[in-house]
Amino acid sequence: MSEVDLRTAVHDPPPSGGDALLAAEPAGAQPRLLSLALRALADATDQLALFAKAGDLLIRVDADGRLRRVSEAARVLFDDDLDALAGTPVMELLHPDDAATFDLREAMAGPHLYRVRTPAGGDRWLEARCFPAGDGHGGTDGVDILARDVTDRQLAQEAVRQAEERFRLAFDMAPTGNAIVLPDGRVVRVNSQLTAMLGHPEGELLGTVWSDLVRPEEQDHLSAFLGRIAADDGPASCELRMGHATGRPVHAAVTASVVHEADGHPAYVILQVEDITARKLAQAALTHQATHDPLTALPNRTLLLDRLGHALRRAQRTHTHVALLFCDVDRFKRINDSLGHEAGDMLLVELARRLRERIRGADTAGRLSGDEFLVVCEELARPEDALVLAERIRSITDEPITVGDQAIAVSLSIGVAYAAPGDEPAQLLRRADTAMYEAKERGRGRFEVFDEALRDRARERLLLEGELRQAVGAQQLRLHHQPVVDLHDGRVVGREALVRWQHPHRGLLSPAAFLDVAEESDLIVDLGGWVLAEACRQGQQIAMAGGGAHMAINVSARQLGRPDFRATVDAALAASGFGPEQLILELTETSLLHAAASTLADVEALTQQGVRLAVDDFGTGYSSLTYLQKLPVRVVKIDRSFVANITDDPQRRAITRAVISLGHALDLDIIAEGVETAEQAAMLADMGCQLAQGYLFGRPAPLDAHPA
Repeated sequence: MSEVDLRTAVHDPPPSGGDALLAAEPAGAQPRLLSLALRALADATDQLALFAKAGDLLIRVDADGRLRRVSEAARVLFDDDLDALAGTPVMELLHPDDAATFDLREAMAGPHLYRVRTPAGGDRWLEARCFPAGDGHGGTDGVDILARDVTDRQLAQEAVRQAEERFRLAFDMAPTGNAIVLPDGRVVRVNSQLTAMLGHPEGELLGTVWSDLVRPEEQDHLSAFLGRIAADDGPASCELRMGHATGRPVHAAVTASVVHEADGHPAYVILQVEDITARKLAQAALTHQATHDPLTALPNRTLLLDRLGHALRRAQRTHTHVALLFCDVDRFKRINDSLGHEAGDMLLVELARRLRERIRGADTAGRLSGDEFLVVCEELARPEDALVLAERIRSITDEPITVGDQAIAVSLSIGVAYAAPGDEPAQLLRRADTAMYEAKERGRGRFEVFDEALRDRARERLLLEGELRQAVGAQQLRLHHQPVVDLHDGRVVGREALVRWQHPHRGLLSPAAFLDVAEESDLIVDLGGWVLAEACRQGQQIAMAGGGAHMAINVSARQLGRPDFRATVDAALAASGFGPEQLILELTETSLLHAAASTLADVEALTQQGVRLAVDDFGTGYSSLTYLQKLPVRVVKIDRSFVANITDDPQRRAITRAVISLGHALDLDIIAEGVETAEQAAMLADMGCQLAQGYLFGRPAPLDAHPA
């Protein structure tokens, strides 16, 4: 401000104090009032001095705007003496920005904030008010500036402002959704992330009660969360499902922090909301993958046993009953081998669909493994109620299943086990499994209930399996031979090798006592390998004695399906020296029909070496005649069930005659099994059957009982 401006402001200030009184009174009263005004001005000057003594800054500026006198507090502020400060233009004390805008009239009208420069180079904030300075003669001679150092207050206010700005930026620009909620639950502030997350504009969210944004099924969870917030033990966190404007759920991780008033009462709550929907969906997908079968989408073994455990514990509390149904697809391997694994998978998918349709809402159906399914039945009023469900499940195969353009007839064998108090899932599973095998043994396509008698049989089978496993390596197996004779002259032309088990405690056991156990446990592979090697050894022994007859052995489907089957046969022939043209491998027509292409290639290679292939039990399987032309079969054995009734059953007799005629047409050797009477033998000979075996010609016996 210029010197002229300063003089003008001093001599013509805004009316205030005594000047205001002069302006308001009539002219005749002015001498008296002037005296009063001067006295008031003198009093004001004395008061300014008192203020200065109290620690405020008092600066007197002359009409030219230069310092004439300063209080001690001002000297301390400017760190200088009076001589150095005297005559200093007041504008030089102000910060350049404030000096450029300084207006004395405004300063005299009321307190204003100004920044001043100190000798140390720092800025201080002064709250200043200007008054006309009296000259002692009733006039004015400059300006008195009364100021107070409010730097600490300003710095504190600036810190608060900056903190508020930082909070605003952090709140509005945060990657999470943020909200400020009053203690009564009303939302008073939200950021753009939250509005985008919930699909509502800001106007719809403000004033909304916080709980209305949470889905109804989460209200109990929310109440517990609000309780933790009220306890004020620090920030509280939880996961809630909130509602999007479209109605879909939004999975959110919510953190709440309480801000308190000075008196300790809660002022508001800051909520940070993170959208974790994608993570939750990914976790759900991983959990589903880990607990469900990828082919059928049914619960897998892990989830089934977990739900079974929950069902058992729940039954104890509710006094209800639980049952477990173990379902196995009969002859599924045959379907897989004949139609391929893709067809087998399609079959399992359709079975799973039908299974889901037949169970109750309280039941859980799942795939245990392969072609095995489990159904957990709970909330049963009586254990026997599970049998109704077992029959419904069994009936899902009454209608054939169409795979591609082929209708497949299948059946289920089902084991039913009732839960007893204290049962664990693994125990119930074992019992249901045992009952399922009993259903298979009793004809398949049915269900059986586990009982104590079945438990004893299961234990017996388990014991027998362990003993049989030892028997293979402990030289307890024996070969018995049954002769094959020429019906026209009675000569022995060959033998069939049949395995027996010389049990150390139970004596000599026939195959009926242990072959099923061997098949189920895969011991049949080791057992069959021993039979093959021993039969070739004994066959060579017969040949060296001049017998020269063939040796026939039975081969199981499991042996036939192994990749090393051909190598096993070659090794047995090489080790014994037995001629391949003297070896006959007997297989059931079912195992041949469903053998894999690689297996048939091995069989074809063996036949080219001279090994003959025989179809055992002909007529009991698919009874397909066309495969006799497609497979390298050289021998057909007519099943004993036809031979037994040949003399008094015209239909059986006709079938037997047809098989013999077909064999001759295809240049096959025909062997009739189970011949027990001379009448049967004569009738077979008349039909043109050349070879036979049965009790009429000799029972199975050790080699030394059959002289070469």
